[in-house]
Amino acid sequence: MSEFAAVKEVTGPKRQIDVKSGNGIADQIDLLKTDIAGLATKMAEVGRAQLGDTVGTVQQTAKSKADDLEAAVRNSPMQSVAISVGIGFLLGLVLTR
Repeated sequence: MSEFAAVKEVTGPKRQIDVKSGNGIADQIDLLKTDIAGLATKMAEVGRAQLGDTVGTVQQTAKSKADDLEAAVRNSPMQSVAISVGIGFLLGLVLTR
């Protein structure tokens, strides 16, 4: 369901308010409060759904990259050790200053 369909679900059919009565403005304000609360709830649901999809994608990407790194280390262990030593040396230089 798209976000716009979700908004249409919340708003529903148009409602008429008698603006000639003394309570017309108060009724409109109450109606707006109700509509805003419904929209906020629906937007929170949509946000949670999108966040869940994003978390799943990030987890899959991280696992894939970790597997690639493990394969690279297994294929050339000496190069991996040399890179690690170089990074450690550079970090040591930066952190001791």
